Amino acid sequence: MATTPLEATDKTLFRSFEVAASNTIARGMPVKFSGTKIVKSETTTDQPIGIAMEAGDGDNAKIRNIRVAMLGSPGIVPLLCSGVINPGAYATPGTNGAASITPGGGSTLKGCLGQMMEAGAAGELSGCNIGLGGPVYTA
Repeated sequence: MATTPLEATDKTLFRSFEVAASNTIARGMPVKFSGTKIVKSETTTDQPIGIAMEAGDGDNAKIRNIRVAMLGSPGIVPLLCSGVINPGAYATPGTNGAASITPGGGSTLKGCLGQMMEAGAAGELSGCNIGLGGPVYTA
């Protein structure tokens, strides 16, 4: 991973969302809805809506509302990795970040966050093209 992850967001759609109570979200973490609020998206079968651009805490009024880069909008944003992800690989929600996914060849629907633009390892932020994000079928 580069010291500073790739980021190109001049055309990215951002929305502000409230983090649900008793939830903390790290910068770069995939997020999903829980009612009208957001929580971490941590399984491949989740329906992620975007990537947290800053850390948030549902129990702290100062950081309860956070900015989210919306999946499907053009842009490269820092994505928190839960394991090794290589450039060109597609990312899916995983525990504590994103993991690799291989789209195609099956009937299992999974959430795809986008395509990695640089390598990442567990706990690192790496650039991800979220314009390619959305549901995909895998084996």
